[in-house]
Amino acid sequence: MTILELFSGKLPFQGVVSESSLWNRIRQGPLPQRPTRMINEWWELCTSCWESEPVLRPTMSDLVKIIEAGVPMPDCNTRVPNIADN
Repeated sequence: MTILELFSGKLPFQGVVSESSLWNRIRQGPLPQRPTRMINEWWELCTSCWESEPVLRPTMSDLVKIIEAGVPMPDCNTRVPNIADN
């Protein structure tokens, strides 16, 4: 959800007032909408983390590898720089 918050500038599930309502929303939907400036690669990364079956979600190690490989940045054709390249 952090990536979604960065792209949208809004808290995920903004307006959900109770913890039980939040859990129901997460389990039953609807999931947050895709921010208009979020490109396909970032959206796919987000939604892969929301799989209902935990074994289908990427691990943190998987996420790091994907991001380090260079997920394109929004609104441009540049890629996220790999810290090891500096």
